[in-house]
Amino acid sequence: MRRALLLSMLALPLLGRLPAAAQGMESGLAASDAALARLETVTPHLVILDLHLPRVPGTKVLEHIRATPRLAGIKVIIATADSRLADTLHNDADIVLLKPIGFNQLRDLAGRLAK
Repeated sequence: MRRALLLSMLALPLLGRLPAAAQGMESGLAASDAALARLETVTPHLVILDLHLPRVPGTKVLEHIRATPRLAGIKVIIATADSRLADTLHNDADIVLLKPIGFNQLRDLAGRLAK
């Protein structure tokens, strides 16, 4: 069975290259409200999440993931430009990255978590 990789909306110009880097994983890109709806039916292996999203803040998506027993074990990489907010989320995410983020950095870290 293929592992699912759910990508929430990221402000990365490199995002179009990420599915190829996922090496055989299913991938999807969703705005925060669509990501919440998709999480009702899919249990991804990894979520890459921006905190400042339209409609539903990324922090709410993260809270939902951690509060839902079926989803609580999902690996989460947070991408944000807000260093103060990032400091408060180190215990809730597997990795917190400060923007700008390079494609190779994201690919390598996602690959480590996907193993």
